[in-house]
Amino acid sequence: MRFYGGYPSSLTGIDTKGRNPRNYRSTVRCNVTGEEGNLGYENNSAHTFALVNADSVVIDGFMLQDANTHGVVSATAANDGGGIVVNNSTIDPKYRVNMVYNQVRNCVISNCCSPKGAGIYVNAEWPKANGDTCYSELKIINTVIRNCKAADALATETTNNGGIITANGRSFIHLDHCNIMNNVGIPFKTDNRRTDNTAMGYHGYIRVDNSMIYCNANRKYDMYTDIPANSALSKAEDDGVEPFYISAKPSYDLSTSIDWQPEDDNYDDEDNIKYYFYPDGQASGRPIRFDVAGRHFQFDVDRVTGAPLIMEITD
Repeated sequence: MRFYGGYPSSLTGIDTKGRNPRNYRSTVRCNVTGEEGNLGYENNSAHTFALVNADSVVIDGFMLQDANTHGVVSATAANDGGGIVVNNSTIDPKYRVNMVYNQVRNCVISNCCSPKGAGIYVNAEWPKANGDTCYSELKIINTVIRNCKAADALATETTNNGGIITANGRSFIHLDHCNIMNNVGIPFKTDNRRTDNTAMGYHGYIRVDNSMIYCNANRKYDMYTDIPANSALSKAEDDGVEPFYISAKPSYDLSTSIDWQPEDDNYDDEDNIKYYFYPDGQASGRPIRFDVAGRHFQFDVDRVTGAPLIMEITD
């Protein structure tokens, strides 16, 4: 089964021309009633997509928002996996299959909350009728996962050491050209725990290629000044170590340690190179080439998600 978003509303019939997920947003929002609190989602959806005993599913071009598994019975695997969950716990063993060739492409997963796998949870702990443990996999391409929280309760500001992206049991997650940012929780977590919290023989595996992981923390901070005095960062400052945060300034100088190779169209009327970075993870600006240690790269912006990209050029 394949799901595609990003079509203009003016289309009729079976016409599929003009698809552009960045300009024509297709949103799957779980918080339908707008209620808040730990159980505010009782009458809504815990997950934006649940791939139950599914294989060869493609989810392409969606804004996936506000999933919250709190209020789901905690003894079931459905309590995990906010944005997208891959699981087959509810399937009769004789019908269980390996959940393979599943893909998420060109999506933005945001504002989701769950104890495990707030953004994505891929689980493979359940046996088939012959006793073999099912295998599950998910490939995530060109996708942004932001503002999600792995916590035991919606109102909690700190993580329970749960993962934003979690692979559990005999499972595999592959991320390629993704942005993982502004989340509360461990960005990538692999585990070997059954739903009853006993250990199993298989351990999840996550591979990450060509991706950016930044501004994730173990609790929510609205301001740098909110960091407690006994934190490692504050202690480092007391010892004379400069803090690692970047202060807000109108502009920044390009690094002199990188051989930047701008073209004429990279400059504006004031002879400046301008790039814009927005709080939702998107950016805008013209592509610009640079060299590092004899290798050639291009800094660009993805035309679908708006995420900043760095690509190696082999010409």
